[in-house]
Amino acid sequence: MSSKHAEKTNPYSRTQRRTAASHSAAGRPQQEPRNPYASSGGARKRSGMSGGGKIALIAVGAVLLFVVAVFAGIGAFAAGLDTIYPNVTVEGVDLGGLTVQQAQEKLEAAGYGEKSEQAVSLKITEKVSIVVTLADAGLVPDSAAEAAENAYSYGRSGGFIGNTIAYIRSVGNTTDVSARSDSAFDEAAVRAMIAEAASKVNAELSENAYKLTETTIEITKGASAILLDEDEIYDLIHQAFKDRNYTELEYDFEKTDPKPIDLAAIHKTVTTEMKNSEYDKTTGKGTQDVRGVTFDLTKAKNMYNAAADGETISVDLIITEPEVTKEQLEASLFRDVLGEKMTTMYTSSYARLNNIKLASEAFNGLILNPGEEFSFNGVVGERTAAKGYQGAAAYVGGKTVTEIGGGICQSASTLYYCTLLADLEIVERYNHMYAISYLPLGTDATVNWGTVDFRFKNNRDYPIKLEAYVSNAELYIKIWGTNVDGSYVTITNSIYSSTPYKTIEKETEDLAPGEKELDTSGYTGYTAEAFKNYYDKNGNLLRTEALGVDTYRVRDQVTLVGKKPEETSGETSGETSGETSGETSGETSGETSGETSGETSGETSGETSGETSGEAAPSAA
Repeated sequence: MSSKHAEKTNPYSRTQRRTAASHSAAGRPQQEPRNPYASSGGARKRSGMSGGGKIALIAVGAVLLFVVAVFAGIGAFAAGLDTIYPNVTVEGVDLGGLTVQQAQEKLEAAGYGEKSEQAVSLKITEKVSIVVTLADAGLVPDSAAEAAENAYSYGRSGGFIGNTIAYIRSVGNTTDVSARSDSAFDEAAVRAMIAEAASKVNAELSENAYKLTETTIEITKGASAILLDEDEIYDLIHQAFKDRNYTELEYDFEKTDPKPIDLAAIHKTVTTEMKNSEYDKTTGKGTQDVRGVTFDLTKAKNMYNAAADGETISVDLIITEPEVTKEQLEASLFRDVLGEKMTTMYTSSYARLNNIKLASEAFNGLILNPGEEFSFNGVVGERTAAKGYQGAAAYVGGKTVTEIGGGICQSASTLYYCTLLADLEIVERYNHMYAISYLPLGTDATVNWGTVDFRFKNNRDYPIKLEAYVSNAELYIKIWGTNVDGSYVTITNSIYSSTPYKTIEKETEDLAPGEKELDTSGYTGYTAEAFKNYYDKNGNLLRTEALGVDTYRVRDQVTLVGKKPEETSGETSGETSGETSGETSGETSGETSGETSGETSGETSGETSGETSGEAAPSAA
């Protein structure tokens, strides 16, 4: 190489030569030329890779290419598999290398469906435990086929790289794909089961707890209350599923000492009054019946005091079943006639007929549930002209007068007769002052607004309904109800005494001399008593019940006679008096007494006859 070429290629050669020359000229020893890239500690090596480094780099690249090739090959192999990856298990059953169908069959053979019954349990008391199965926790697929599909899907849900990595992992490690993730765990369901168990514990082991069975009340003496931490229990159960720990868990709960028991308060709470079904007048149906429940408080106290702490005593309940259930009531409502009676009003005035009709219409269709009471004055109300009542015969001070509402006692009396036949409880009833003719003595009832009432109560087990109407001067009354055993009642009476009335004549100047006019009709006095005769459904007399003696007053018949003028001479007076007395008095008296007295007395006695006498003189009762 020429020096010129050397200079071009080595920028330091010329300088080095000059430096060397100057040093030589000065007689000083020559030094090595300085490398500007050299450090103060020594000369720096020249940049650039040595041959050994290149070889190492090539080797690493070759290895990486090999690994990639192997990885790609494994990935391609895994992608081409139609079987489950190696070492993939479901609930401990190895399904690696199996097709989905084969995996399903293997799971079924291993009893996979039964594994859903595996459970985590926690015992709280002798009677209460929390048991949560795999199915309860949402940790088991619905079927072996779904479990097999899940196993096959493992490592196939990502991209090529992810799937290949999953396959490689499965080759070296066992992977269980059973549902165990928190996302699959049904927290709400498990917490609900814990809450239910806690509720049972609180009910069973509350302070001096008690519970009802169908036939007994069970009282635990001094049972300590258990305080449950539901969050802590949940964490225990959740972790047990993660660990596949199916042994019974232990839980240390807190207890509190009980307070003294109040058996009287429990008795009050437990006691329920029996209620029969009743007719609901709004809905037309029966109300719900209620079974009566109670227990012997004294017996319970004795048993409790004798019991040991923590012991449970059992006291028999006293059950009273309803006599009439809702079903029974609705099936037999108003099916039977319990009592009926017809009385006549053939000779009554239009006003009297009208009054009886209005009074009867007031209680027609009325329904009384068991225990309810009927008041004639309360239902019919005050008899006024504004309501349509008219003036008819009534008695005031023992005399016949015309008053608004006269005659309605026939409605009360006929209804009373029906209540006797229906065997209803009579609360208030008075007989008339004078005898009546439209019903047997002892079976009538008088009323007066504000003073005298007729009242009865439905003492039967079923509702009753009243029916009343007037047709062709006849009053019809019926009581409908339910005759459960076919028994019935008849009414008889006995007259113990009678006192005939007297006929009295009174002179008056208001009539022509010798003229006669009936002033007051006469009534025979009586003492009489009615009887209720009870028969069974076969007509056998069971018993007879006396209703008490009624007294009907006697009332003399009074005839007014026109006063005769006084005579001026003894002869004339004697002759005239004899003639008038013998002829006129005899004829007129016979005619008036026989016709007027008989007819008027009969009409008044038969129709009015003291029906309203009680209204004017209630003391007559």
